[in-house]
Amino acid sequence: MTGAVMTADEIAFMSVAELGQAYRSGSLSPVDVVRVSIQRLERLEPALRAARSASRPLIAASSD
Repeated sequence: MTGAVMTADEIAFMSVAELGQAYRSGSLSPVDVVRVSIQRLERLEPALRAARSASRPLIAASSD
């Protein structure tokens, strides 16, 4: 990520239009958003019990 630092919660609640603008400006990349989303899921998952698994190695390999 470049530019101003955003929190995971700020990124999580960005609209599609805001994400598109951030991608175009280079302040975020789709890979950044996926990584932050996975970290947020891992932090919240024990309370949510909403996801079966997050395949971090598979996601990391596909972002290269």
